[in-house]
Amino acid sequence: MDATRCVNCTQPMQLVALAGHYGRGVDVDMCGPCRLVWFDNLESVNLNGPGTLQLLRAIDAQRGELLNALGGTDLPCPRCTARLKVVRDLVSHGPVGRLECPRGHGALQTFSQLLAEKGLVRPLFRPEVEQLQRSPATGLVFHCVNCGAEFDPRVREACSFCGSPRLVLDLQRILHALDRQTGVVDSSVGGPPRQVQFTCMHCGGAIDAARERRCSHCAMPIAVTDVAEVLRLIEPYAAKIESGEAAPAHRAVEVAEVSDGRPHLLPMGLERNPLGPPWWVYAFCAVVAAGAGLALVRCVPLV
Repeated sequence: MDATRCVNCTQPMQLVALAGHYGRGVDVDMCGPCRLVWFDNLESVNLNGPGTLQLLRAIDAQRGELLNALGGTDLPCPRCTARLKVVRDLVSHGPVGRLECPRGHGALQTFSQLLAEKGLVRPLFRPEVEQLQRSPATGLVFHCVNCGAEFDPRVREACSFCGSPRLVLDLQRILHALDRQTGVVDSSVGGPPRQVQFTCMHCGGAIDAARERRCSHCAMPIAVTDVAEVLRLIEPYAAKIESGEAAPAHRAVEVAEVSDGRPHLLPMGLERNPLGPPWWVYAFCAVVAAGAGLALVRCVPLV
């Protein structure tokens, strides 16, 4: 089969094999110069932790290539040449856009749109921008999540080259997406404490991203703008994440969830009661139901 050609620059796209759930592989086509990804059908939603790590590596590997600006949204499907249609969906992490084939052959997304669909990026919030304006971190370099170009988030809301909005990589969500199957980074399930140390982009303070959601120095949310920096932070755990082997403490939590139905990390003493809810729950529901019935009777006019 011939290589898929990019619908923006017409050059052959790179076929990248990613790991999916249940041992199934996911093949995607990537164009580094145009920062575009083509997914056949709905492959993008089926990446597991190792597959997400492979995707981040593939995106980072193409950062240095010559960039072609996206020439609008009037582009043909690489499979059937039908004009792609603009689709905007609201997923659990927020609004996401893409170009879809009207005949169902697949979807085209920019790097930043794909990362947004996976819930790995977020907008730079106004308080963060104001913090940067008041006291920017020494040597701060802000990279566009989509194309990698440098720009100043204090004065621009979008990248001047590719037009991608002002986004940052959400390190907490990335760690969760990569680590939910293994627990090698999650220090909340027991075992020795892990550390993912990096420098706050707002004030320059040291942060442990494995245990902190905000900088302890300036109280700003943790944010990273460079995929290469994310890969550097998780490199000590990459081999275990790719192997898919769960840490003993993480495996114990998974077994507890399956055996007694207790949600992940629910505090002890609040586990599900095998005999059902306590008596006062039924009594409370009965009182509420009786009150609702009485109110309904009063509202019905007499004939």
